[in-house]
Amino acid sequence: MKINIAKDEENNLARRNSAVEVLRIVAMVFIVCSHYSFHGMIAVENMQFGLNQFILQSFVLGNLGVNLFVLITGYYNYQAQFDIKRLLKIWLQTIFYSIILFLVFSTFQNLTIDKFDYLRVLFPIIFKEYWFVSAYFVLYIISPFINAFLNALDRNKYKKFIIIAVILWYLIPTLFFGSIFGSDMFGNELCQFLVLYSIGQYMRKYHDNIIYDRKNSWNILILSWGLLILSTLSIDLLSLKFPSLVYQANYFYSRSSILILCIAISLFAIASSAKVFYNKYINKIASCTLGVYLIHETPCVREWLWSKLLNNSIYANSINLITHMIFSVFIVFTVCSFIEYGRKKFVEQPIFKIINKSVWKFK
Repeated sequence: MKINIAKDEENNLARRNSAVEVLRIVAMVFIVCSHYSFHGMIAVENMQFGLNQFILQSFVLGNLGVNLFVLITGYYNYQAQFDIKRLLKIWLQTIFYSIILFLVFSTFQNLTIDKFDYLRVLFPIIFKEYWFVSAYFVLYIISPFINAFLNALDRNKYKKFIIIAVILWYLIPTLFFGSIFGSDMFGNELCQFLVLYSIGQYMRKYHDNIIYDRKNSWNILILSWGLLILSTLSIDLLSLKFPSLVYQANYFYSRSSILILCIAISLFAIASSAKVFYNKYINKIASCTLGVYLIHETPCVREWLWSKLLNNSIYANSINLITHMIFSVFIVFTVCSFIEYGRKKFVEQPIFKIINKSVWKFK
């Protein structure tokens, strides 16, 4: 039997709704925008109140991007079979970038390295070098059990489960300053991933829910994003009187924010309820998004990229800030996508061709 890995991947991409895959690309753009500000050595809280400060605060949308990624995962995993190869691909992809980029930067950059660094490089998922991948990896391992639990619920119980989970891990932390005082109901990223995953599956399973009404989705999106922007402006204005408040300007942008959750769900509902279409170029770009994350978020790359190569900090108070941000995000996303496409074609596909042939012979 001839196994064509490239063809299998093409078929898999072709089955994916490109309307949802566009959202996956947008989610990664949100994450890169957030890293521009967060990792760019820009002390936003020390900036003078004004447009540039507001722009940098408003584009810290990484948690929104993460929420969208997990919602999409839940959506696609509804009635999907557990695929050990998918897990292996994530593991090998993460190790590939962790080791290769470490070797490159330790050769050409003056890195301070200790023995523990080598362990982190060799076992990046275990040591949470990329926190998102670590949580996502565990989520996928336990997904068959989550699916079994969710499938055992009737619609009414499923809805109640989601409502209770959202109250515990989003509403209470938002209202009771969870990101400041730790009132997060013992939650962490994995707990929140489980909630998002469950919501994604619910929206795939029950299309006639209230969120899938496009008018409702747009209303929720506009209201939630409006409140998010208003919260930043309000805290910035209050910080002129109470300076310590400037450190909380992005309070409602946290991973446990009910506003970020509402924006993510409404965006996802708009995309997943749109007319289904398939575009191989969109789907190929979307398939590279995890690679974009791994490349630019590798610890040894991060500081060099934002602080040295792109030198974000010198644009903090410049009239060219927004131009530099757009240019930087575009370049990072595009270059990393090309690198990831090359890795998939010249590294991943040959490796899995060998693996598949070996498995077939064994069978």
